[in-house]
Amino acid sequence: MGMIVRLLVAAGIVFAFHYAVKHGVATAIMAQLGDRPQMSSTTIIVEPEALRQAMEVGRAVDTSAQRTAIESASRQIEEMNRTMRPPLPPTVPLPPNIPGMPRH
Repeated sequence: MGMIVRLLVAAGIVFAFHYAVKHGVATAIMAQLGDRPQMSSTTIIVEPEALRQAMEVGRAVDTSAQRTAIESASRQIEEMNRTMRPPLPPTVPLPPNIPGMPRH
């Protein structure tokens, strides 16, 4: 019975300490902020046409021959690098992992 009372007293002390720290931090933050308003009074105005144009920028397709030539050369270089790379060494199969069995 005495252990339960000690546990309840300890829980009450922890709760009171948590509340005091939380209240102290909130008070310190409010003191730093002062009387500044939470939100600015200016509103954001969105122009639909400007928004549409901004969204279309990423969809533009470059059909120039120069861009095609650059991409083709880039693919050729990547393919050359891939073929010139030495093959990876074969991996050694690991013995089965059996729990409790030492691996030597």
